[in-house]
Amino acid sequence: MVVMARRRARGARGEAEDAPREPSAEDATATAEAAGASILGPFPEGPRSLRLLALWGGYLAVVHTLARASVAELSIRAQPGWHTAPGVPLLARWDAGWYQALADQGYAFDRTRETTAGFFPLYSLLMKGAASLLSLGTYQGGVVVSSLCLLTAMYLVHVYARRAGAEPWTAVALLLSLPSGFILASVYSEGLFLTCALGSFVLARRDRWREAALLAALAALTRPHGLALIPTLLVDAWTRREGPRPTLRALAPAAVAALGFASLCAYFAAKFGDPWAYFHAKQAWGLLAHDAASVLFDDWRAMLSGRGSLSNTVGWVLAGAWVAGSVTLVRQRRLAEATWVIAYMVMTLGGGGHVVWGVSRYSLSMFPLLTLVPPRYAQWVILVGALVQCFLLVEYVAFLPPAP
Repeated sequence: MVVMARRRARGARGEAEDAPREPSAEDATATAEAAGASILGPFPEGPRSLRLLALWGGYLAVVHTLARASVAELSIRAQPGWHTAPGVPLLARWDAGWYQALADQGYAFDRTRETTAGFFPLYSLLMKGAASLLSLGTYQGGVVVSSLCLLTAMYLVHVYARRAGAEPWTAVALLLSLPSGFILASVYSEGLFLTCALGSFVLARRDRWREAALLAALAALTRPHGLALIPTLLVDAWTRREGPRPTLRALAPAAVAALGFASLCAYFAAKFGDPWAYFHAKQAWGLLAHDAASVLFDDWRAMLSGRGSLSNTVGWVLAGAWVAGSVTLVRQRRLAEATWVIAYMVMTLGGGGHVVWGVSRYSLSMFPLLTLVPPRYAQWVILVGALVQCFLLVEYVAFLPPAP
Protein backbone atom coordinates (compact mmCIF):
# COMPACT_ATOMS: atom_id res chain seq x y z
CA MET A 1 0.00 0.00 0.00
CA VAL A 2 2.85 2.34 0.75
CA VAL A 3 4.32 1.60 -2.67
CA MET A 4 0.98 2.28 -4.39
CA ALA A 5 0.60 5.56 -2.48
CA ARG A 6 4.05 6.69 -3.59
CA ARG A 7 3.23 5.83 -7.23
CA ARG A 8 -0.01 7.80 -7.04
CA ALA A 9 1.88 10.81 -5.58
CA ARG A 10 4.50 10.71 -8.33
CA GLY A 11 1.76 10.50 -10.96
CA ALA A 12 -0.01 13.51 -9.47
CA ARG A 13 3.19 15.51 -9.53
CA GLY A 14 3.84 14.54 -13.18
CA GLU A 15 0.33 15.63 -14.18
CA ALA A 16 0.82 18.93 -12.39
CA GLU A 17 4.12 19.49 -14.17
CA ASP A 18 2.59 18.65 -17.57
CA ALA A 19 -0.43 20.89 -17.05
CA PRO A 20 -0.34 24.21 -18.93
CA ARG A 21 0.48 27.27 -16.86
CA GLU A 22 0.22 31.01 -17.41
CA PRO A 23 3.53 32.55 -18.55
CA SER A 24 5.14 34.74 -15.93
CA ALA A 25 6.73 38.14 -16.44
CA GLU A 26 10.15 36.50 -16.22
CA ASP A 27 9.19 34.07 -19.00
CA ALA A 28 8.02 36.90 -21.22
CA THR A 29 11.23 38.82 -20.68
CA ALA A 30 13.36 35.75 -21.39
CA THR A 31 11.37 35.02 -24.57
CA ALA A 32 11.72 38.59 -25.79
CA GLU A 33 15.42 38.63 -25.09
CA ALA A 34 15.92 35.30 -26.86
CA ALA A 35 14.04 36.60 -29.89
CA GLY A 36 16.01 39.82 -30.05
CA ALA A 37 19.37 38.34 -29.17
CA SER A 38 19.85 36.68 -32.56
CA ILE A 39 21.80 39.62 -33.96
CA LEU A 40 22.65 42.41 -31.53
CA GLY A 41 20.67 41.75 -28.38
CA PRO A 42 17.23 42.74 -27.12
CA PHE A 43 16.02 46.23 -27.90
CA PRO A 44 14.99 47.97 -24.67
CA GLU A 45 11.30 47.14 -24.41
CA GLY A 46 8.26 48.94 -23.05
CA PRO A 47 9.13 52.01 -20.98
CA ARG A 48 12.83 51.47 -21.73
CA SER A 49 12.35 51.74 -25.50
CA LEU A 50 10.28 54.86 -24.95
CA ARG A 51 13.07 56.19 -22.77
CA LEU A 52 15.60 55.71 -25.57
CA LEU A 53 13.32 57.36 -28.13
CA ALA A 54 12.50 60.20 -25.74
CA LEU A 55 16.18 60.79 -25.01
CA TRP A 56 16.95 60.83 -28.74
CA GLY A 57 14.08 63.19 -29.58
CA GLY A 58 14.81 65.43 -26.62
CA TYR A 59 18.48 65.70 -27.49
CA LEU A 60 17.72 66.59 -31.12
CA ALA A 61 15.20 69.20 -29.98
CA VAL A 62 17.71 70.82 -27.61
CA VAL A 63 20.47 70.88 -30.22
CA HIS A 64 18.28 72.40 -32.93
CA THR A 65 16.77 74.92 -30.51
CA LEU A 66 20.17 76.03 -29.23
CA ALA A 67 21.44 76.27 -32.82
CA ARG A 68 18.63 78.67 -33.67
CA ALA A 69 19.09 80.60 -30.44
CA SER A 70 22.81 80.99 -31.04
CA VAL A 71 22.01 83.07 -34.13
CA ALA A 72 18.67 84.68 -33.31
CA GLU A 73 18.89 85.36 -29.57
CA LEU A 74 22.61 85.64 -28.85
CA SER A 75 23.12 88.02 -31.81
CA ILE A 76 25.88 85.86 -33.22
CA ARG A 77 25.84 86.20 -36.99
CA ALA A 78 27.35 83.54 -39.16
CA GLN A 79 30.13 84.67 -41.44
CA PRO A 80 28.82 85.02 -45.01
CA GLY A 81 29.35 82.12 -47.35
CA TRP A 82 27.66 79.03 -48.81
CA HIS A 83 26.37 78.07 -45.36
CA THR A 84 24.25 81.24 -45.11
CA ALA A 85 22.40 80.53 -48.36
CA PRO A 86 18.64 79.89 -48.12
CA GLY A 87 17.77 76.28 -47.35
CA VAL A 88 21.08 75.39 -45.70
CA PRO A 89 20.39 73.96 -42.19
CA LEU A 90 22.13 75.50 -39.20
CA LEU A 91 23.76 72.14 -38.53
CA ALA A 92 25.41 72.11 -41.97
CA ARG A 93 28.79 73.77 -41.53
CA TRP A 94 32.43 73.20 -42.41
CA ASP A 95 32.84 69.77 -44.06
CA ALA A 96 29.10 69.57 -44.74
CA GLY A 97 29.71 71.61 -47.89
CA TRP A 98 32.12 68.98 -49.17
CA TYR A 99 29.72 66.13 -48.41
CA GLN A 100 27.01 67.99 -50.33
CA ALA A 101 29.33 68.63 -53.28
CA LEU A 102 30.33 64.96 -53.36
CA ALA A 103 26.67 63.89 -53.23
CA ASP A 104 25.54 66.22 -56.02
CA GLN A 105 28.59 66.39 -58.29
CA GLY A 106 30.59 63.23 -57.61
CA TYR A 107 34.33 62.98 -57.14
CA ALA A 108 36.86 65.53 -58.38
CA PHE A 109 40.61 65.39 -57.85
CA ASP A 110 43.43 67.90 -58.24
CA ARG A 111 46.67 67.70 -56.28
CA THR A 112 47.03 71.49 -56.25
CA ARG A 113 43.74 72.40 -54.56
CA GLU A 114 41.10 71.12 -52.14
CA THR A 115 38.75 68.63 -53.80
CA THR A 116 36.10 66.08 -52.87
CA ALA A 117 38.61 63.24 -53.30
CA GLY A 118 39.56 64.01 -49.70
CA PHE A 119 36.31 62.48 -48.44
CA PHE A 120 34.99 58.92 -48.29
CA PRO A 121 31.79 58.16 -50.25
CA LEU A 122 29.24 56.33 -48.11
CA TYR A 123 27.79 59.27 -46.15
CA SER A 124 27.31 61.37 -49.29
CA LEU A 125 25.65 58.44 -51.05
CA LEU A 126 23.18 58.09 -48.19
CA MET A 127 22.59 61.85 -48.17
CA LYS A 128 21.68 61.76 -51.83
CA GLY A 129 19.53 58.67 -51.37
CA ALA A 130 17.58 60.12 -48.45
CA ALA A 131 17.09 63.41 -50.29
CA SER A 132 15.74 61.64 -53.39
CA LEU A 133 13.53 59.27 -51.40
CA LEU A 134 11.97 62.00 -49.25
CA SER A 135 12.01 64.79 -51.88
CA LEU A 136 14.33 66.94 -49.75
CA GLY A 137 17.38 69.04 -50.40
CA THR A 138 20.73 67.29 -50.13
CA TYR A 139 21.60 69.00 -46.84
CA GLN A 140 18.23 68.06 -45.37
CA GLY A 141 18.85 64.49 -46.49
CA GLY A 142 22.08 64.62 -44.51
CA VAL A 143 20.22 65.78 -41.41
CA VAL A 144 17.83 62.83 -41.73
CA VAL A 145 20.68 60.34 -42.17
CA SER A 146 22.61 61.74 -39.20
CA SER A 147 19.53 61.77 -36.96
CA LEU A 148 18.71 58.13 -37.69
CA CYS A 149 22.34 57.11 -37.26
CA LEU A 150 22.36 58.89 -33.89
CA LEU A 151 19.43 56.78 -32.69
CA THR A 152 21.10 53.60 -33.92
CA ALA A 153 24.39 54.58 -32.27
CA MET A 154 22.62 55.22 -28.96
CA TYR A 155 21.10 51.73 -29.11
CA LEU A 156 24.45 50.16 -29.95
CA VAL A 157 26.18 51.99 -27.10
CA HIS A 158 23.45 50.70 -24.77
CA VAL A 159 24.03 47.13 -25.96
CA TYR A 160 27.82 47.41 -25.84
CA ALA A 161 27.93 49.00 -22.37
CA ARG A 162 25.58 46.38 -20.93
CA ARG A 163 27.78 43.59 -22.21
CA ALA A 164 30.90 45.38 -20.95
CA GLY A 165 29.47 45.45 -17.44
CA ALA A 166 28.88 49.21 -17.38
CA GLU A 167 25.65 51.10 -16.69
CA PRO A 168 24.16 51.38 -20.22
CA TRP A 169 22.12 54.56 -19.74
CA THR A 170 25.11 56.33 -18.24
CA ALA A 171 27.16 55.36 -21.31
CA VAL A 172 24.47 56.75 -23.61
CA ALA A 173 24.35 59.99 -21.62
CA LEU A 174 28.14 60.26 -21.76
CA LEU A 175 28.03 59.90 -25.55
CA LEU A 176 25.46 62.69 -25.90
CA SER A 177 27.34 64.98 -23.51
CA LEU A 178 30.70 64.76 -25.25
CA PRO A 179 31.88 68.28 -26.15
CA SER A 180 31.23 67.74 -29.86
CA GLY A 181 28.19 65.50 -29.39
CA PHE A 182 26.10 67.80 -31.58
CA ILE A 183 28.19 66.66 -34.56
CA LEU A 184 26.26 63.37 -34.38
CA ALA A 185 23.15 65.35 -35.35
CA SER A 186 24.94 67.51 -37.92
CA VAL A 187 25.70 66.96 -41.59
CA TYR A 188 28.85 65.00 -40.78
CA SER A 189 29.75 61.33 -41.15
CA GLU A 190 30.56 60.73 -37.46
CA GLY A 191 27.20 59.19 -36.56
CA LEU A 192 27.29 56.83 -39.53
CA PHE A 193 30.86 55.81 -38.77
CA LEU A 194 30.14 55.15 -35.10
CA THR A 195 27.13 53.03 -36.07
CA CYS A 196 29.10 50.92 -38.56
CA ALA A 197 32.26 50.55 -36.45
CA LEU A 198 30.54 49.78 -33.14
CA GLY A 199 27.96 47.60 -34.88
CA SER A 200 30.73 45.56 -36.49
CA PHE A 201 32.50 45.13 -33.15
CA VAL A 202 29.33 44.10 -31.29
CA LEU A 203 28.32 41.65 -34.01
CA ALA A 204 31.80 40.11 -34.11
CA ARG A 205 31.52 39.57 -30.35
CA ARG A 206 28.31 37.66 -31.01
CA ASP A 207 29.99 35.56 -33.75
CA ARG A 208 27.78 37.11 -36.42
CA TRP A 209 30.63 37.14 -38.91
CA ARG A 210 28.76 38.03 -42.11
CA GLU A 211 26.95 41.00 -40.58
CA ALA A 212 30.12 42.15 -38.80
CA ALA A 213 32.06 41.94 -42.08
CA LEU A 214 29.42 43.98 -43.91
CA LEU A 215 29.46 46.77 -41.32
CA ALA A 216 33.27 46.72 -41.22
CA ALA A 217 33.36 47.30 -44.98
CA LEU A 218 30.82 50.13 -44.65
CA ALA A 219 32.89 51.73 -41.89
CA ALA A 220 35.95 51.59 -44.17
CA LEU A 221 33.92 53.41 -46.85
CA THR A 222 32.78 56.08 -44.39
CA ARG A 223 35.98 57.34 -42.81
CA PRO A 224 39.69 56.44 -43.08
CA HIS A 225 39.60 55.46 -39.42
CA GLY A 226 37.70 52.39 -40.53
CA LEU A 227 41.16 50.92 -41.09
CA ALA A 228 41.53 50.85 -37.28
CA LEU A 229 38.96 48.06 -37.31
CA ILE A 230 41.45 45.72 -38.98
CA PRO A 231 43.83 45.30 -36.01
CA THR A 232 40.91 45.60 -33.58
CA LEU A 233 38.93 42.73 -35.08
CA LEU A 234 42.08 40.63 -35.51
CA VAL A 235 42.95 41.02 -31.83
CA ASP A 236 39.35 40.27 -30.87
CA ALA A 237 39.37 37.09 -32.96
CA TRP A 238 42.70 36.00 -31.47
CA THR A 239 41.78 36.63 -27.83
CA ARG A 240 38.44 34.81 -28.18
CA ARG A 241 39.69 31.84 -30.18
CA GLU A 242 38.70 28.37 -28.96
CA GLY A 243 41.57 26.51 -30.60
CA PRO A 244 45.23 27.20 -31.29
CA ARG A 245 44.27 29.84 -33.88
CA PRO A 246 41.15 31.79 -34.93
CA THR A 247 38.86 30.33 -37.58
CA LEU A 248 38.71 31.85 -41.05
CA ARG A 249 35.19 33.06 -40.33
CA ALA A 250 36.45 34.96 -37.29
CA LEU A 251 39.08 36.66 -39.44
CA ALA A 252 36.61 37.59 -42.18
CA PRO A 253 35.42 40.97 -40.76
CA ALA A 254 38.98 42.33 -40.59
CA ALA A 255 39.73 41.10 -44.11
CA VAL A 256 36.53 42.61 -45.51
CA ALA A 257 37.32 45.95 -43.84
CA ALA A 258 40.61 45.98 -45.74
CA LEU A 259 38.74 45.11 -48.94
CA GLY A 260 36.37 48.03 -48.38
CA PHE A 261 39.26 50.48 -48.35
CA ALA A 262 40.94 48.68 -51.24
CA SER A 263 37.79 49.05 -53.33
CA LEU A 264 37.92 52.82 -52.91
CA CYS A 265 41.58 52.85 -53.92
CA ALA A 266 40.70 50.78 -56.99
CA TYR A 267 37.96 53.27 -57.89
CA PHE A 268 40.38 56.19 -57.62
CA ALA A 269 42.91 54.32 -59.73
CA ALA A 270 40.31 53.73 -62.44
CA LYS A 271 38.90 57.27 -62.36
CA PHE A 272 41.98 59.41 -61.73
CA GLY A 273 44.88 57.04 -62.37
CA ASP A 274 45.95 57.47 -58.74
CA PRO A 275 44.96 54.83 -56.16
CA TRP A 276 46.20 57.13 -53.37
CA ALA A 277 44.09 60.10 -54.50
CA TYR A 278 42.58 60.44 -51.03
CA PHE A 279 45.96 61.00 -49.37
CA HIS A 280 47.17 63.31 -52.12
CA ALA A 281 43.95 65.32 -51.87
CA LYS A 282 44.42 65.70 -48.12
CA GLN A 283 47.84 67.22 -48.71
CA ALA A 284 46.06 70.25 -50.21
CA TRP A 285 44.56 70.85 -46.74
CA GLY A 286 47.90 70.31 -45.04
CA LEU A 287 46.32 67.42 -43.12
CA LEU A 288 49.11 64.95 -43.78
CA ALA A 289 52.03 66.82 -42.26
CA HIS A 290 55.38 65.09 -42.46
CA ASP A 291 56.36 66.29 -39.02
CA ALA A 292 53.30 65.60 -36.89
CA ALA A 293 55.32 65.93 -33.67
CA SER A 294 56.21 69.56 -34.38
CA VAL A 295 52.58 70.35 -35.23
CA LEU A 296 51.38 68.88 -31.95
CA PHE A 297 54.12 70.75 -30.09
CA ASP A 298 53.02 74.05 -31.65
CA ASP A 299 49.43 73.40 -30.56
CA TRP A 300 50.64 72.56 -27.06
CA ARG A 301 52.63 75.81 -26.78
CA ALA A 302 49.65 77.78 -28.05
CA MET A 303 47.45 76.33 -25.31
CA LEU A 304 50.01 77.01 -22.56
CA SER A 305 50.50 80.59 -23.73
CA GLY A 306 46.77 81.29 -23.68
CA ARG A 307 46.55 81.63 -27.46
CA GLY A 308 44.77 78.32 -27.88
CA SER A 309 41.03 78.16 -28.53
CA LEU A 310 38.43 76.32 -26.47
CA SER A 311 38.49 73.52 -29.07
CA ASN A 312 42.26 73.28 -28.68
CA THR A 313 42.10 73.03 -24.88
CA VAL A 314 39.25 70.50 -24.97
CA GLY A 315 41.19 68.52 -27.55
CA TRP A 316 44.23 68.20 -25.30
CA VAL A 317 42.09 67.14 -22.33
CA LEU A 318 40.38 64.47 -24.40
CA ALA A 319 43.69 63.32 -25.90
CA GLY A 320 44.89 62.76 -22.34
CA ALA A 321 41.72 60.74 -21.71
CA TRP A 322 42.53 58.62 -24.77
CA VAL A 323 45.96 57.77 -23.37
CA ALA A 324 44.66 57.06 -19.87
CA GLY A 325 41.78 55.02 -21.27
CA SER A 326 44.05 52.85 -23.41
CA VAL A 327 46.22 52.08 -20.37
CA THR A 328 43.15 51.19 -18.31
CA LEU A 329 41.79 48.90 -21.04
CA VAL A 330 45.11 47.06 -21.23
CA ARG A 331 45.14 46.62 -17.46
CA GLN A 332 41.61 45.24 -17.62
CA ARG A 333 42.78 42.86 -20.35
CA ARG A 334 40.22 44.28 -22.77
CA LEU A 335 42.81 44.05 -25.50
CA ALA A 336 40.55 44.43 -28.53
CA GLU A 337 39.07 47.68 -27.20
CA ALA A 338 42.54 48.91 -26.25
CA THR A 339 43.68 48.17 -29.81
CA TRP A 340 40.82 50.27 -31.18
CA VAL A 341 41.67 53.25 -28.98
CA ILE A 342 45.40 53.07 -29.70
CA ALA A 343 45.03 52.56 -33.47
CA TYR A 344 42.43 55.33 -33.69
CA MET A 345 44.62 57.64 -31.61
CA VAL A 346 47.71 57.01 -33.74
CA MET A 347 45.79 57.66 -36.96
CA THR A 348 44.36 60.89 -35.56
CA LEU A 349 47.29 62.46 -33.74
CA GLY A 350 49.83 61.23 -36.26
CA GLY A 351 48.21 63.08 -39.12
CA GLY A 352 49.47 66.56 -38.29
CA GLY A 353 47.59 69.56 -39.65
CA HIS A 354 46.56 70.90 -36.22
CA VAL A 355 44.41 67.85 -35.57
CA VAL A 356 44.12 68.72 -31.88
CA TRP A 357 41.29 71.03 -32.88
CA GLY A 358 39.40 67.97 -34.12
CA VAL A 359 40.10 65.60 -31.23
CA SER A 360 36.76 66.51 -29.66
CA ARG A 361 34.96 65.36 -32.81
CA TYR A 362 37.08 62.26 -33.21
CA SER A 363 36.28 61.30 -29.60
CA LEU A 364 32.74 60.47 -30.68
CA SER A 365 33.97 57.11 -31.97
CA MET A 366 35.98 56.19 -28.85
CA PHE A 367 33.16 53.97 -27.57
CA PRO A 368 35.28 51.88 -25.12
CA LEU A 369 35.99 55.00 -23.06
CA LEU A 370 32.28 55.44 -22.35
CA THR A 371 32.46 52.40 -20.06
CA LEU A 372 35.45 53.57 -18.01
CA VAL A 373 34.06 56.63 -16.20
CA PRO A 374 33.61 55.81 -12.48
CA PRO A 375 29.93 56.03 -11.48
CA ARG A 376 30.61 58.59 -8.73
CA TYR A 377 32.11 60.98 -11.31
CA ALA A 378 29.79 60.26 -14.22
CA GLN A 379 27.21 62.94 -13.46
CA TRP A 380 29.89 65.62 -13.21
CA VAL A 381 31.52 64.52 -16.45
CA ILE A 382 28.11 64.65 -18.14
CA LEU A 383 27.37 68.13 -16.74
CA VAL A 384 30.72 69.65 -17.69
CA GLY A 385 30.67 68.02 -21.11
CA ALA A 386 27.17 69.34 -21.82
CA LEU A 387 28.16 72.89 -20.87
CA VAL A 388 31.24 72.81 -23.09
CA GLN A 389 29.13 71.36 -25.88
CA CYS A 390 26.87 74.42 -25.74
CA PHE A 391 29.81 76.76 -26.35
CA LEU A 392 31.23 74.64 -29.16
CA LEU A 393 27.80 74.42 -30.79
CA VAL A 394 27.57 78.21 -30.86
CA GLU A 395 31.00 78.42 -32.52
CA TYR A 396 30.01 75.74 -35.01
CA VAL A 397 26.75 77.38 -36.07
CA ALA A 398 28.40 80.80 -36.36
CA PHE A 399 31.10 79.19 -38.53
CA LEU A 400 33.79 80.55 -36.27
CA PRO A 401 37.27 79.00 -36.51
CA PRO A 402 38.64 76.57 -35.69
CA ALA A 403 36.67 73.74 -37.24
CA PRO A 404 35.32 71.12 -34.77
